Amino acid sequence: MLLDEVLAELHLVSSDDIRAAWGVYRQFSDKAWSFTDCVSKVVMTSRGIQTALG
Repeated sequence: MLLDEVLAELHLVSSDDIRAAWGVYRQFSDKAWSFTDCVSKVVMTSRGIQTALG
């Protein structure tokens, strides 16, 4: 069901997303953010998502 996008919409991370996430990771190196956190932030921002599921 997940791969059929019934439960959620899948987003394939692009090389541009990865480059932007690396920039976030470096910019906020004082934070305890993982690279995955930074990828999530970039994708959420680009898609206008303001709240993540916790």
